[in-house]
Amino acid sequence: MYKKGDVVLVRSLAGGAIPHMHVRLCKKVTQKPKKYGEFNDKGYVAWESVLIYKKEIDILKNEWSVPYEYPDKVEIFVFEEDIIKKVKK
Repeated sequence: MYKKGDVVLVRSLAGGAIPHMHVRLCKKVTQKPKKYGEFNDKGYVAWESVLIYKKEIDILKNEWSVPYEYPDKVEIFVFEEDIIKKVKK
C-alpha cells in the first residue's frame, strides 16, 4: 500500500496526547511471525522514516522532551499500523 518516498501522517506509540507527525518513508522492514515455545510472535511491517517538518520536530523537542534535532537527528521507526493516511502532494 505504501512505498518508499511517500509522505504519511503517523500517530505516536507513546499515546494520543502526542500530536500526529508527518514523516517520509525510507526503508520497509518486515518481520515474519515466529513461534517461541508456547509464545507466538505476530510479526510486523514497519518503516525506517524521517520527520520532515521543523515545526513538528520543535514541538516534540520543546513540549515532550524528545531529543530530535533538525535536520540531522530526525530518524524515526514507524509501524505500519500507526500510519493514519498518505498525504497527497
